[in-house]
Amino acid sequence: MKKSIFILSMFLCVFAVSACSQSGQREAVPSASGTEGIHTPSQDSAMNTDSIVLSLDENTQVNAEASTPESLQNMKMNLVKAHRPTMKEEDIQKLFATEMHVDKKVMDKGYKSRELGEYDISLLYGKEGEFMEVSPTDIYFQIPDYEYYLNCLFTDPLFESYNLPHFSLSKDLSFASREDVFQILKGYFDAFGINISDDYEAYALNHKKLQKEEQPTDSDGNIIEEYRNAS
Repeated sequence: MKKSIFILSMFLCVFAVSACSQSGQREAVPSASGTEGIHTPSQDSAMNTDSIVLSLDENTQVNAEASTPESLQNMKMNLVKAHRPTMKEEDIQKLFATEMHVDKKVMDKGYKSRELGEYDISLLYGKEGEFMEVSPTDIYFQIPDYEYYLNCLFTDPLFESYNLPHFSLSKDLSFASREDVFQILKGYFDAFGINISDDYEAYALNHKKLQKEEQPTDSDGNIIEEYRNAS
């Protein structure tokens, strides 16, 4: 009798373990949609709450509640696809480099983005040392004296070298008035359908003042006088 009870007990234990194992396996298998179930609460709830139970794999289980505050339940959202205007190389050259005589053109190929797909970047080298980089949405243009101006202008107010207040906000240069320069710049933006305000600030970069402000430095930030003489 005792032997029969012992065998029966062992059988029940094995059955219980097998049942737990089968139950656990069933919980770990996701449905075709990747969800086990989404349950909507009763109408008495003050908030729109869904109970979400997900079984992604045998090691990843989700049991959570997603809630929307009552004040936001009537709001609707529209999906808007944002994009940047694209620019043609020919139009860019007409706008920004009318006096640039291209000596060499190099195509930097093999770029890809979700917005543009596959695209190339044009690298244009001018006969007078100018350089222009053109992609469908970006422009970079550099003149030969670019490095010199970087040694004369320090535009970050967080550093002691900041010197924009040393240049005039009211005087015109001999070869161009502020209004003439602004209208030229405004024309660039208008060409791409971008409106800008007529309320602006413009610093007059007089060449004599630039020479006084020049601080030619090495890679460690030390001023090198011999660089100044070469500028």
